Amino acid sequence: MTIKELAEELKLVLKGNTFDAILSPMIYLIGNSLFSLELAAGLSICAAFLLAIFRRIKKQSWYYALGGLLGIIVAVSFALLAGSASNYYVPKLITSTGLAILTTVSLVFKRPLAAWLSHISRG
Repeated sequence: MTIKELAEELKLVLKGNTFDAILSPMIYLIGNSLFSLELAAGLSICAAFLLAIFRRIKKQSWYYALGGLLGIIVAVSFALLAGSASNYYVPKLITSTGLAILTTVSLVFKRPLAAWLSHISRG
């Protein structure tokens, strides 16, 4: 992969909703490694909140940022209640496991989940 291709991929990530999904967890990860769990939690919630406000002010789709904020609050709650930074990732682990089970079941019944989601999204 060339530098030009990498730059184009980075532009796509920073321009789209992917940025909304990676900003707060990255801030949490860096904040927890440099500071404390509580400060990392606060920084990641603030980042998600500011991103939602930024999207709203710019008249961009802010639903993803708002959903991310709610997800961050749930994840931070898991981490703070357990007193362990690794519990931040428990909600994602639960949803990924549920999705894997649902996908497997859909394949067993010969009704692939991907086909259903494509049909729903395309009308």
